[in-house]
Amino acid sequence: MLTSFSGETASSDGIEDKGPEVKKTKTTKKAKVAKEDGASKKVSKRTAVPQGYAQALAGQTYMLAGTLHQMDHKTFTQTVELHGGTHTTKLDDADILVIGANPGKKSDDASDKGVHTIDEEKFFDAIGVDYPEPPAKRAKK
Repeated sequence: MLTSFSGETASSDGIEDKGPEVKKTKTTKKAKVAKEDGASKKVSKRTAVPQGYAQALAGQTYMLAGTLHQMDHKTFTQTVELHGGTHTTKLDDADILVIGANPGKKSDDASDKGVHTIDEEKFFDAIGVDYPEPPAKRAKK
């Protein structure tokens, strides 16, 4: 078989075979999970919604400032709603501000507005789930 510059292969009998398609991908924190049909889907390592007490956050409005170690922002929103709470992106509407890494100005503004602040570990305690320790950072060589 001969391979052309377009990636197609030609056999000696003149029938073209496109072969497997190759895509360029960036290295990310996402893992590939195989589907039943053989295709693959990227899934974030931090998208598993923790299952705790069903109505643990009922009647409270939560907001996230910064980055959590154990979940991304979308998963945080899903976790709050699964446990009966409400998620907001406005500090004025929040009852509790969950503070992650690099929270920015919101954590300073929270006390001025009377918004209670907790860290990621206390958020996990509130929903009744043991806090998994964040992954250890690699030592530089």
